[in-house]
Amino acid sequence: MNYVLSSADKADLIASLARLTACGGLFYRTFYEEFIAADRRIKQLMSDTDSSRRQRILAQSLTFTVLGADGVTAPQELRKLIDSHGPNGLNISADMMMKWRGALLRAVEKHDPEYNNDVEHIWGTAALHLIEHFQPSGA
Repeated sequence: MNYVLSSADKADLIASLARLTACGGLFYRTFYEEFIAADRRIKQLMSDTDSSRRQRILAQSLTFTVLGADGVTAPQELRKLIDSHGPNGLNISADMMMKWRGALLRAVEKHDPEYNNDVEHIWGTAALHLIEHFQPSGA
């Protein structure tokens, strides 16, 4: 599938991210509460990760989500993240990736004061585009 956003949608995504990060760590905490509650396997994987590291990881993931939203090639840093989550790393499954997306959308809904169907659509689409990078070739 092609989950690429227009330039205008990418601008809206950037504006939404700015609103989300303006609320301090609350957005990040909500995301991880939602994400960890989604699956016991996720809770196990996150058990040894402190909250400041979790926040940095999510901030990096959101940066990649925004950067790649308009179809730009994945940077080398994203390649490293993909490899660390693959079969030779954390072995994150496709359903866990979709739970990441669901947790993201719920946290955006709770913390973006301008949340509406358009905001949900652009975040959902951008997240799917990022998740596509994590799928094995030919999947």
